[in-house]
Order: sequence, then C-alpha cells, then structure tokens
Amino acid sequence: MTTRMLRLFALALSMFALNAQARNLAPIGNFENLPAMSGSGQPATVQQIKEALTSAGAPRGWQVTQVTPSQLVATVNVRNQHTVSVDISLAPGLYSIKYKNSVNMNYDGVQINPHYNKWVQILLEDARKELARK
Repeated sequence: MTTRMLRLFALALSMFALNAQARNLAPIGNFENLPAMSGSGQPATVQQIKEALTSAGAPRGWQVTQVTPSQLVATVNVRNQHTVSVDISLAPGLYSIKYKNSVNMNYDGVQINPHYNKWVQILLEDARKELARK
C-alpha cells in the first residue's frame, strides 16, 4: 500500500469510529416532579426523600451532598473512567433529578452515553424502594 492509500484508509476508519460513537448516544433524561410516597402511602417528607436517596445511592457509589435544605448534588464515579453529577431538588412528596455535569460520557448538550440514563434510573428505583420502607 502506498502512503496515500494508508492515509485514506486511516481517515475512513476514524470517520467510521466517530460515526459509531455518535450513534451510541441517547437523549439525556431529566426526571422532574417524581412522586415520593412513604411506605404508609403518605407523601414523603423532604428529610425522608433525602435519606432514601442517600441510602439508595451509597451501595452503588453515589455520593450525595446537601447544598441547601431542599437541594442535593449526587455524584458517581464508575470504574475511575466515567463521572456523572446530578442536581436533586426536593419538596414534600416530590423530587426532581437533572443532569449537572459529567466526565467521559460524550455529552453534547442534548445527548449522552446511554449509561447515564441507566445509572440515574437505577438510583430512582432504589430510592423508591427505600421510601417504601419508611
């Protein structure tokens, strides 16, 4: 192969890799005004929601920090390769989780690595289970 052919081949290969990476993005999920019910069927208090999110996230590596009485930030680092942070707003019986920032998740302002949505949905499901115990 000539040098020119090798360069063309390398260019075509890199374009294919970029295209494949772009196809693997998903629309970013923001989860707003989610109902938070305690095990008794009553709306959960802000404190119960905070405790549920903190307890639910800890086994999976989420670190939850209180910013204000009704605002949390949760961050997870996966395999020392990917980091995700979310803003969490709390109100009696409701909470919202919104994207804050990330590292190595290919976020482009609209889309992100689909694992982001998966990790946040697992946190939501685990928090729902925690709340049901309260």
